[in-house]
Amino acid sequence: MQSNLPTNEDFDFPRLLMSVRRHALPILSAALLAGAGTYYLSSQQPPVYEAVSSAIASRPDTSGGVVGSNLVSAPQLPQGAVDKAIHSRDVIEDIIRRLNDSTELSAPVKADLSRRLRSQLQGGSFPDLQVSALTDGQQAGIYELHVKAGTPVAARVLADTSLESLLAWDLGRAQRRIAQAKNSLQAQLDALTSQLGQRSTGPNASLEVQTLAAARAQVQQNLLQVRVLESAATGSLDTVSQAVEPNKSVSPRPVRSGVLAALLTLLLASGAALLTDSLRRRVHGEQDLAGYGVPFLGKLPRLSAADLKSGMVEAARSGSLYMGAGFLRVNLLSQLPAGKPRRIVVSSARPGEGKSSVTAVLAASLAASGLRVLVVDADMHRPSQPQLWRGFGNPLWRIMPSCRLNAIDPTKTLMDPAQTLPSALDRLDEVQVMAVAENIDLLPAGRPMKDSSGVIGHPRLAEALDRWGAAYDVVLIDTPPMLVLADAMAFAHLADGVVLVAEAGSTSGQEIQSALNNARVTGARILGIVLNKQVRSEDKGTYYDYSYRMEGSTPVRPAANDTRLGRHASSSD
Repeated sequence: MQSNLPTNEDFDFPRLLMSVRRHALPILSAALLAGAGTYYLSSQQPPVYEAVSSAIASRPDTSGGVVGSNLVSAPQLPQGAVDKAIHSRDVIEDIIRRLNDSTELSAPVKADLSRRLRSQLQGGSFPDLQVSALTDGQQAGIYELHVKAGTPVAARVLADTSLESLLAWDLGRAQRRIAQAKNSLQAQLDALTSQLGQRSTGPNASLEVQTLAAARAQVQQNLLQVRVLESAATGSLDTVSQAVEPNKSVSPRPVRSGVLAALLTLLLASGAALLTDSLRRRVHGEQDLAGYGVPFLGKLPRLSAADLKSGMVEAARSGSLYMGAGFLRVNLLSQLPAGKPRRIVVSSARPGEGKSSVTAVLAASLAASGLRVLVVDADMHRPSQPQLWRGFGNPLWRIMPSCRLNAIDPTKTLMDPAQTLPSALDRLDEVQVMAVAENIDLLPAGRPMKDSSGVIGHPRLAEALDRWGAAYDVVLIDTPPMLVLADAMAFAHLADGVVLVAEAGSTSGQEIQSALNNARVTGARILGIVLNKQVRSEDKGTYYDYSYRMEGSTPVRPAANDTRLGRHASSSD
């Protein structure tokens, strides 16, 4: 089965920034937790000190005779030989032996250093003993031994003993060369002596015997020279500087570790947020809604604090919100029959997409065109319309035009009115509504309730909507999100259709598709989709770029006290 979800391959920085901003709270929380946790754990670690000793590698002198300095000096070290040598089993064991002979360290410290060195030898990794080389192309230069330990004294002693063991290993290379030369000369001498013993050596000796005797004399001389130079053997490495006792630890560094952990978590969390958004295929503009088979009614911009400074009613009468609300009003009314009362359900796929504020803006736009509007707050779980329309002073309440005062005691309606949706359904002739603006009345939901079945299943709900629809040109019903509760579908069967609100850059295509599927299954009519909180940078070249105002710059005010729409309407559900 092929999905009809539209795709959007656009990629731009403002959209990415919006995705990160949408997840700013969990991203920052994760970064702060990671940074604080790393800081705490790092501060609990024991201090580590580093000491450095160094040796110089020089090129051997190849001048001299058979047993000259080229025999006495160790051969030049190839690349990487020092690092391999210092980490070899023989050198590590020699370091441990020298540590145990040291009088500057206590027995527990010696045991701990020995244990760590043997453990690192078995693991093949030496974080406590590392070599850095500053050499030329012929491996002549400086080798530094970087040694770490738990105390300054231990670091210095370990660095010095490591250098001593390395120099001893290098000297052993030269001594082995001399031993090999001595053994070779001794073997030659023994062979020549044996050959001469088999021949006569008098005045009449043959030329061959004389040659053997001369050769033996030369070998004896060379052997004597080797024995003399045996004690003069030198390696290719020599000490440059011994270690100095460090006065400051190199780790832990809680602040640095905490900052790095926080930054890394920030990057990873931001990447995860962007990946999640890309997988969810969020809607950003009209082109993303083209494949759902329902009309696109319009878009409303994301308002800034400056836009809402004088309230949303004023914002809806000028600027970009006025133009967006005007397009929404015209497109919506074109979907409904003219000359008849219209009942419209306003909902969204999920909470937080601004369905309640869209309801209020649409009501203001309809009322400004001369239509009488009743706003019914039917979101019994999270009612928000009274907060949106709350102004200064006490609200003005009046009897709903549909009440049949002749059938009851008129004073009862005035003394004990039905001023909420649940009470209004029980007492249809005693209803009072809040006059929030000219041509706009509001029937609040009342106190939040967990179970709204008493409202959507009320036996007089259809009768109530019929009577209220006859008293007003348009009835707007603000209902809970469609993917959270079934209330919107219950009201939709008694209305002309549903306006689905989607938040630009937040609502996913799958959520819109699921909401539309729910509506189709229940037989509810979807009048169209409204894209709310549109970022202007993502919608260049549209009616947001103009700055017209309704005729008559003075905004229409409520009949009583100044009951402007609340300033936080752009984030209402």
